[in-house]
Amino acid sequence: MIKKQKFTKDLRAERDSRGRKIIVQKGTRVVTLTEPMTNIDVRLQDMEKAGVNIQPLSLSVPGVDFLEPEVGLEYAQISNDEITNVCHRHPDHFVGIASVPLKSPEMAIQQINRVVKELGMKGVCFGSNIDGLFIDDERFWPFF
Repeated sequence: MIKKQKFTKDLRAERDSRGRKIIVQKGTRVVTLTEPMTNIDVRLQDMEKAGVNIQPLSLSVPGVDFLEPEVGLEYAQISNDEITNVCHRHPDHFVGIASVPLKSPEMAIQQINRVVKELGMKGVCFGSNIDGLFIDDERFWPFF
């Protein structure tokens, strides 16, 4: 299991002035955690109200690439496994989109192979840059 201190470097969970849960990195709000992000029943209700039958399900921000590759891989595996569990419980409503630790293209390749072959996920999600390198940088070519 992931040790807590590996995640708390420059990253904290707080409450904003309205009492909402937020994630803060280096003093800057990264994301506000909303009920549909963490409660599948609420998400399903919102989808029904909006007339949405199926949607992709993926890890929200922050992704895994702010972490060192080994920890990012572990975090990706945990989130990919949980997303797969939700998709298996609600196969008519969700399609799993994987997270990979693209900071290490080799580990990202291992993870994408695992999630496609073992978990049946249908895609991958990552940011537009990794440590300031755009994803078209040669370093990432082996993954693509």
